[in-house]
Amino acid sequence: MSLIQRNTVPLFILLAVVAIGVGALLIRSPFAFGEEPLGCDASAVGASILAANEDGSVSVTTHGATLNYTVILSIPELPAGDTACNYGGGALSVILPSGQAVPVAGTPETGDIPTISTGNPYTAQSVTYLVNQADATNMELTAQAVYSGGVSLSVPEGEVPPEAAASVSNTIRIIPPSVGITLTPDTQTVYQGQEAVFNITVTNTGGFELSDVTVTDALAPDCDRTFPLLSVGASTQTYACAVIPNIFIINQAIVTAQVVGGVPEESSEVTANATASVNFGEVGVGIALAPDVQVIRTGTTATITITPSTPSATPLNDVTITVASVDANGVSADVPECALVVATVAADEEVPAYSCEPVLPVGRNLVTGTIVGTLPGTVESLPAASATVEVQVIAPGLAIVATSGAESIRGVPTVRLGLSSPLSIAVYNNGDSSLFNVSVASKTGFPEVVNCDRDLNNLGQIDAAESLTVQCATAALQELTQFVFTVTGTARDNSEELAESEPIAIDILDPSTAIGLAEHDTMVLRLIIQSLTVTETNDGDSPLRDVRVELRSGGVIPLSRDPLTRDSNEYVGGDRNNNSILDPGETWEWRVVTVSVAGDIVLLSGSAATLDLTAIGYGIDELDGEVTYPGDVDEIGTIEVPIVTQ
Repeated sequence: MSLIQRNTVPLFILLAVVAIGVGALLIRSPFAFGEEPLGCDASAVGASILAANEDGSVSVTTHGATLNYTVILSIPELPAGDTACNYGGGALSVILPSGQAVPVAGTPETGDIPTISTGNPYTAQSVTYLVNQADATNMELTAQAVYSGGVSLSVPEGEVPPEAAASVSNTIRIIPPSVGITLTPDTQTVYQGQEAVFNITVTNTGGFELSDVTVTDALAPDCDRTFPLLSVGASTQTYACAVIPNIFIINQAIVTAQVVGGVPEESSEVTANATASVNFGEVGVGIALAPDVQVIRTGTTATITITPSTPSATPLNDVTITVASVDANGVSADVPECALVVATVAADEEVPAYSCEPVLPVGRNLVTGTIVGTLPGTVESLPAASATVEVQVIAPGLAIVATSGAESIRGVPTVRLGLSSPLSIAVYNNGDSSLFNVSVASKTGFPEVVNCDRDLNNLGQIDAAESLTVQCATAALQELTQFVFTVTGTARDNSEELAESEPIAIDILDPSTAIGLAEHDTMVLRLIIQSLTVTETNDGDSPLRDVRVELRSGGVIPLSRDPLTRDSNEYVGGDRNNNSILDPGETWEWRVVTVSVAGDIVLLSGSAATLDLTAIGYGIDELDGEVTYPGDVDEIGTIEVPIVTQ
């Protein structure tokens, strides 16, 4: 009997399901046949369902992958002499692994199925499916293509067309859950104090999401890690970790993970491990630097003693000592004058100690020495040894500024003759470190200022960028005097800092005036009329303002007149354009007529009498002091006017 018989209606449905991944393609019921309609030659309807992603057809899949199912209806090639019946109409659906039935043809929404004839297949619209491990049974996903209601179009007259209907299914697998771990390098050699560094990579190698991914390493706790999730698609986590061994070890890293959502009928935990060996060598080098701390001034050298240590039962190659200075920010700079390279050091031989004297700039207050070496026949360096000394480079600075508190006259501090001047002495530490035993004194060759010297002696300590100011005063000054002060302090390197002030000159002001009073003529009358010349001369060293002269009679009763000033009508001499200033050496002159009655002055008894006339000069000097009586006798002028009874 042939596979396809006449007078029967075979339905040939081919179901091919392809998915992403690596796995087996399980095909269940690849062909299904129905009876051929009466009146048709042997014929068949074939259906294929394809599952593909954007890269094309796939054979296996993973959780979260996207598949597109496509169904094609066709009539396959028939044996020679057989005539195929054409079919059309009906309905076609795809039942997804989730159980959802999705119409793909034969509905108002999807459109009718056209005539299917030999060489004229029909492709239905695609259905998208997001792979979900919950839809799997024993990690298998099953999709179905269901065709029903097809009608033969090639039926002899008078015969009823048979209906074609069939259902077929195929199954693909989800890649089983698994996890992988690598530990590299497989083998390495370290020496005493040196780290063994491992690179660990954890990979989701299966088709299910993994959670609670945990790496444990009993010999290298630094390698322990936990990751919350590894998605499918070979998702990886890579990191480095280290251990410092003191013996040969075989290190093992173990990874465990939980399958998100579980795996039906299987364990929900996956695990893997990796190992690597570490060889240990007990060869090392050492170094010492001395002294521990030293302080030097910028521009001078530090003295550093370097003592290498190379105790080894085997020779060493390329023993290299480097020295670097490090600033406060951790930035280093080589100190080449302290470097040393020894090509070969014999077994049990020590490299001799040596000294160097580097000049270090300000701000580099740390020196670090490092020694390394290699074993013969290897390219690996022994663990580096290092040592540190504190070399403090300082740039001390000291300054002193002396100022007088006296009023400045013509740009020079000035005091009256016989008075003292206030002084302000400021000492500044303008360097970068503290100064000790700071003292101030008058410079040799200049007058001492006892009060200031006493107050400034042994000021003590002044820190960097700080200052001290002392207020004091000179003794009574008799002449123009210059003062210069010096300051000394001890820096942290026990050297002395010295600075001196600029000279400060203090001038002396000695103001004075002289009054002149001369009689021109006298009228011997009971009514006394006097014509006088009054002068005031600035015979001092300070210009005078507010100059005036008062006239008194008998030294007791002032004459009835206003004081004589530059603006008086009697003023006849002097520079009237000098802003009322009587300059040193200048004389002002007044012509005055006085009238008095003798009886107002003395009791006359027929004998002669005299009348005393007194002139008193006034003025204000540059220090706002008054030049007036009682003062210098030159400021007073007196004449006697005879009075005769008439």
